[in-house]
Amino acid sequence: MQRFNFPGDVHFVTFRTDKSQPYFKDEKCCELFLGNLEFYREKYNLKIYGYVILWDHIHLLIEMDLEKFPELTISKVMQDFK
Repeated sequence: MQRFNFPGDVHFVTFRTDKSQPYFKDEKCCELFLGNLEFYREKYNLKIYGYVILWDHIHLLIEMDLEKFPELTISKVMQDFK
C-alpha cells in the first residue's frame, strides 16, 4: 500500500485494544488514554481534530507538524504512543 506524508495531511487512525478487551468501559482507562494523547500531542506538536473512544478501540484524526519534525510519520507516532 502506498503511504502519503505531506504537510497538512490529516490522518484517520484506528486501533484496537489487545484481544479486543473492553478496557475503555472503565473511565480511568479513558482518562489515562486522554492523558497520554495530550502528552504526545505536545511532544510532537500534533493537531488532534477529533477522537472517539469506544469500549475496545479508538478513532483519531491527527495532523503532524512536518516542518518541525520532517522525519515524523504517522506510523512512528502511533508506535511511540502505543
